[in-house]
Amino acid sequence: MNDLFAEVVEALLAGKFICEYSNPEQFQFLLNDGRRDKVNHYVGQMGRELQCSPGGETYYLVMQSLARPETQRAVVETMRSVINELEPIIRCLQLIDSAQKNDSPLLPGDTLRESVILRAIEDAPAAIEELEALARSQKFKTTASGLAGKLRGILAKLVDSGYLLHPNEGFYTATGKWAWLYEVIDFVVHHEHIDVQEEHEQESLL
Repeated sequence: MNDLFAEVVEALLAGKFICEYSNPEQFQFLLNDGRRDKVNHYVGQMGRELQCSPGGETYYLVMQSLARPETQRAVVETMRSVINELEPIIRCLQLIDSAQKNDSPLLPGDTLRESVILRAIEDAPAAIEELEALARSQKFKTTASGLAGKLRGILAKLVDSGYLLHPNEGFYTATGKWAWLYEVIDFVVHHEHIDVQEEHEQESLL
């Protein structure tokens, strides 16, 4: 119990997102009200608070207060980083959804097959152009050659960023971090300007 508590706290403080696919044991630990209270009490001493996505898919930490100037600066910097990453990730998501002929967005637990995505891209000139463009972008930049290599490089970046797991060769699993991303997208869509003084709004994201 103590070891698992330490693992959960360390993961959260490191900026990890805990879901049933990426960290099933830690996720189960946090489903207990008493354990969540203990985690909240501990991270609260460091100005953090445990947050859960609206659908309960993932747990992560947010800032408790924006009262101090240094905290405000940290939040603004984090928001800039997140917003800068949104455009290439959304484009990548659209490419994957189109390749897999999904009518709904990628959800935590969904499985991606690299071969299926690659085959669909190869059959669509517009998709090839988009893959090439993504492979040149700052977020997904890869030196791999060929469509297969570039796609694999892009998927690897999503694994590194915590959006995908790579349990088996050629297969990927979406994590709960997508639920958080959709929450961020919804926030950005409804707020064209972000004021660091609007504490309650930013706390819901960071």
